[in-house]
This record gives sequence, structure tokens and C-alpha cells, in this order.
Amino acid sequence: MKTILSNTRNKWLFSKRKVYYNILKVMGLCSACFLFEACYGAPQNEEPPTYNMNFRGLVQSEDSLKPLPNIKIAISNIVDHDTFKTITDLNGVYSYNAEIDNFKLEWKIKANDIDDSLNGVFYEKETTFVFANGNNSNVKNTDLRLKRK
Repeated sequence: MKTILSNTRNKWLFSKRKVYYNILKVMGLCSACFLFEACYGAPQNEEPPTYNMNFRGLVQSEDSLKPLPNIKIAISNIVDHDTFKTITDLNGVYSYNAEIDNFKLEWKIKANDIDDSLNGVFYEKETTFVFANGNNSNVKNTDLRLKRK
């Protein structure tokens, strides 16, 4: 009789152990999934947001501070090599609206005199900057002063 009880008890303990083992396996799998998501993030099916940015500024002569019309402005993203081009108006002002994918990218603005000697002859000028998402404004003002040749 004692061996029957011990066999029944052993079977019951074995089945209990098996249940705990399966519970621990499921918990381990859930923990692994949680750690993976914590490290790499949940899968995303959406596209990254785009930002409507306004690049603008004033181009002037370095010596007389007069505005320079007809100066070609090339605004380019150093990482993706996207380039936007515009020309200054009669008041030396340029403005360009662009949709960009990432705020924290390094940008380059290049000014080039394309009207020969109509308003004087000027050297090409290039400057770089980084858009930062710290402010609420989506406008980047960059004034340029070109040196006369």
C-alpha cells in the first residue's frame, strides 16, 4: 500500500513539476520578447514624420552692406545630398520651403554670383549649420555677406 501511495505521489509531483516547467518556459519567452522590444523598439509600419522647413536669409555685399539680387543659393543636406536651389530677389532676400525627414542634420548653404558684373563680381561663399529640434520654429535664418572680387 505504501508503494502505491508513493507512486501516486511521485506521479502527482512529476505532473506538478511539468506544469511549473511549462509556465517558466512561457515566462522566459515573454521576457525575451520584452527585452528585444526594449532594446530595439516595437516594429513600426508608419513612415517617419516629415517637417516643413523654411530656409531664408539676406545676402549682402561685405564692404557696402547693400543687398545683392540674382545670387544663386544652393541649400544642401550633407548626409543625404538633397539640394534645393533658389535665387535672391531684388532686395537680396532668399527663401525656400522644403520638406525634410530629419531635424538634426548638417546643412550647407552656398551663395554664388551668377549675373556676371551687373551688381559687381563676388566670391562664392559657403557656410554650414545644423538644424536642431530644440525650438518650436521651423525657420532657419542665415544671412550671408559676400566679398567683392
